[in-house]
Amino acid sequence: MTDQHIYEVLINAAYGYKLSEEEYQQLLSVRSITWSSIRELPQNIGLLKNITNLNLRFTGLSDISALSELKALTNLDLSNNRNLTDISALSNLTTLTNLNL
Repeated sequence: MTDQHIYEVLINAAYGYKLSEEEYQQLLSVRSITWSSIRELPQNIGLLKNITNLNLRFTGLSDISALSELKALTNLDLSNNRNLTDISALSNLTTLTNLNL
């Protein structure tokens, strides 16, 4: 029997693209996401409670406050986001063990 769960996803969305509710539902079991070509986080990213690894490098993000809801996050890559100046939203992520700025 093969595992039916998807654990890693690469999302290369056009600037301004928003994930639909159906797309979010499909991502609920995903543990690792690499997200590229976004300038702002989707408002409902906090629904992805199972995410442990999130790669947001080279995205152009300036506001990461929505990440404060991802309590299972252990690895976060925010490198090469020159517009990002405030990472205080990460202060309550007690499981975060690897942060790349």
